[in-house]
Amino acid sequence: MSRGGRVYTPAETVNAEKAYITAVGEDPPVFDGPVSIELTFDNDGTLVKVTPAEGWVSPLRGDIDNYCKLALDGLQRAGVIMNDKQVVYMSAVKM
Repeated sequence: MSRGGRVYTPAETVNAEKAYITAVGEDPPVFDGPVSIELTFDNDGTLVKVTPAEGWVSPLRGDIDNYCKLALDGLQRAGVIMNDKQVVYMSAVKM
């Protein structure tokens, strides 16, 4: 966020988001309901696997990435880790 209160998205982030849009193509699969997502990052790119998570229900309403970010930021601020970029593997689930 800028000093004026405007949200700023770096061009690199915008380009990365556009790459995902291009990668899924014109007619991507659409999942209606709980899903499991596996992300694999390497120097050549990112592998994304999305599968249905049949019967999964959570009373938590928030986005799982927000929960993860809060936990990592909290650990950093508490001095447990120096920077969240140290994290090379993370598994998360909403119960």
